Amino acid sequence: MKTAHSYNTNAWFARAGRFMRKAHPIKFTLILTAVLMVLLTILGLPEEFGLIKDIEYATPPISALNENPVFTIIMAVIYAPLIETLLFQMLPWFILSKSKLVRRHRIIAVVASALIFGVLHYYSVFYMIATFMIGMVFMWAYIVKNGKNPYWNVVLLHAVWNALAIAGHLLLENKL
Repeated sequence: MKTAHSYNTNAWFARAGRFMRKAHPIKFTLILTAVLMVLLTILGLPEEFGLIKDIEYATPPISALNENPVFTIIMAVIYAPLIETLLFQMLPWFILSKSKLVRRHRIIAVVASALIFGVLHYYSVFYMIATFMIGMVFMWAYIVKNGKNPYWNVVLLHAVWNALAIAGHLLLENKL
């Protein structure tokens, strides 16, 4: 039974999807970048307050900024978005969208793509969780923009996100 305060999550996502599908690529990128910033800020709070300790497995590529900044920026802002969007959004959607189940329940493609994206960014537990969330937003963006240059919309979103990550890293290191 619906009450005045009932909230239909599927309807909200459908409305958000229709709005974002029509959005200009710049507006689309800015909105989703803001969403990612909020999500990752919330995700990082327990570690920031010392409630949990991250477990590191490998050195993230952003640490190469000190050794070869130009190469690192080109890789992060141009190369990675082009290749990763192809491998983690375009290819999974091409394969998975052939299934009626996935076309009906797109969350399956979103989660599958994000799991692969997150696991392959294995620098630390926090980094994998964060990139899983980022991967969910990227795949959702790809599906929402399907038929309206989804590849280039997600490449732009990914490039802006990586550029902001580099700028944030440089600000924290007092190099910007």
